[in-house]
Amino acid sequence: MIDETSNISSGELVNYSLAKYKQNELVYKFGDYDYSVNLQYYQEFQDGGKQFDNNGYNHILINKDAETSIIISKENKDLIDILAPFSYFFIFLALFLTCFYMITSFSFKIINVQISFRNRLQFTLFSIILTSFLVIGITTLLFLIQLNDKKNNEILSEKAHSVLIELDHKLGGAESISPAMYETLNEWLGKFSLVFFSDINLYSVDGRIIASSRLPIFDVGLISKLMNVTAYDVLANKEKLLFIQNEKIGEYEYLSAYVPFRNSQNKLIAYINLPYFARQKELQNEITSFLVALINIYVLFFIIALLVTIFISRRISKPLLLIRQSISGIRLGKSNEKINWARKDEIGGLVTEYNRMIDELSKSANLLARSERESAWREMAKQVAHEIKNPLTPLKLSVQYLKKAWDDNEKDWDQRLNRFTKTSIEQIDSLSDIASAFSDFAKMPVQKMEPVDLKKIIYNAVELFKENSTVEYVLHLPENEYIIIADKNQILRVFNNLFKNSIQALTSKKDGQITISVKKSNSELIVMVADNGSGISKEMSDKIFTPSFTTKTSG
Repeated sequence: MIDETSNISSGELVNYSLAKYKQNELVYKFGDYDYSVNLQYYQEFQDGGKQFDNNGYNHILINKDAETSIIISKENKDLIDILAPFSYFFIFLALFLTCFYMITSFSFKIINVQISFRNRLQFTLFSIILTSFLVIGITTLLFLIQLNDKKNNEILSEKAHSVLIELDHKLGGAESISPAMYETLNEWLGKFSLVFFSDINLYSVDGRIIASSRLPIFDVGLISKLMNVTAYDVLANKEKLLFIQNEKIGEYEYLSAYVPFRNSQNKLIAYINLPYFARQKELQNEITSFLVALINIYVLFFIIALLVTIFISRRISKPLLLIRQSISGIRLGKSNEKINWARKDEIGGLVTEYNRMIDELSKSANLLARSERESAWREMAKQVAHEIKNPLTPLKLSVQYLKKAWDDNEKDWDQRLNRFTKTSIEQIDSLSDIASAFSDFAKMPVQKMEPVDLKKIIYNAVELFKENSTVEYVLHLPENEYIIIADKNQILRVFNNLFKNSIQALTSKKDGQITISVKKSNSELIVMVADNGSGISKEMSDKIFTPSFTTKTSG
């Protein structure tokens, strides 16, 4: 290794080829490129320069002197080599995006933000593909390393046995190796090194160096002159026939093989060592090149697989998105569109259920509308019945009271008849409005706003009920008229309801009393109707303004 920088077989030149020409004839070549035996062959490719391309290689011609020329060649980069930097960038970008996705996903979970199904599907497929590529790549790389190690061991074992055979031809008859033979052994080992492309060292039976094809390595102290302890123990004590291990010179690691050398009498006279320097570096470069090519191919496949993943995830999530949009557009009481899906798959089953739900929803909407209409009619019937019964009750009592006055020949019968006629006409007009409104789909009468005398309306309502009950009416009404803008019939119905309810609340009292008072407050009139009945409990007071609420069991 001491002259490794100047040795053309060094691992530093593993990617290069070299040719040396003397008087235009090839005298030496190194590397994979197949050079022509005549330098004149390359003249047509030079185009007046010393750098040219031929057969996929870039060549540089160096004229050392008038007779000596050297060509150094290197293989041109192919597409994979050109794309290699982009592959590394893509790998870095993929790792960065993966980390970013994991961090953002964790953040989203903290703030309870949901990630879409499409993104989860894409990430799952992406993770499966990436994991598959990593597993395949790592497995392939490990297998390649194991295969190379096995190949190296086989090659080194074969070389070691070949050297053993050559030395056996030279030293097979020797009883031992004497110092006088060291010089000759160095020459033999140097020649064998050129033949087998490997350094060769020879150790004595006690593990000391006695000859080498590259003796300066030991002289300068790069390698110890003593045999490796482990190798010596395996061959000398355990009597193995071959031992191969990795050794180091500084940071440089190489493969080294040891075999025992026995003479024709089967006597151990030396140990042969083959350190595999240049080829080991070559194999490391081969592994690196393979790894780069593997990464480039995997990156290409990964990009294709990523695009396919995005396409597939979109195809899978598209029908789900369609279903989501259809569901979000469902409106009760409107015509909802069904989804057309021809395939009989899981999505098809989901679409079938959705379409069935649309049909069921339509039926339910029709039933609900029918039920609401029937309920509205029932409520309206109750309301109309209530509005009609209010004036009918005092009218019936008034007729009965008027008949009694006729039968008794009351002196003021004419006056009573006039009052009864007037109040009866008002109540009948109210009933007529209710009947007209009911014919227009259960609407209450349209308000007819006009000036009315509030005092007169209260007095007429009291007169109607006063003649038909034993309840005492106490009126606190103003002397002057109180003209208000209101619907006369509606105001009359209000007082009818109030007086009727008060009378019903006082049926069990002998001294029942209803007090009606009117007060003016700024621009408003306040009418208060009070009775001395049992009143409303606290539990019921919150419900008095609920529609149709009552405490009565009848009426």
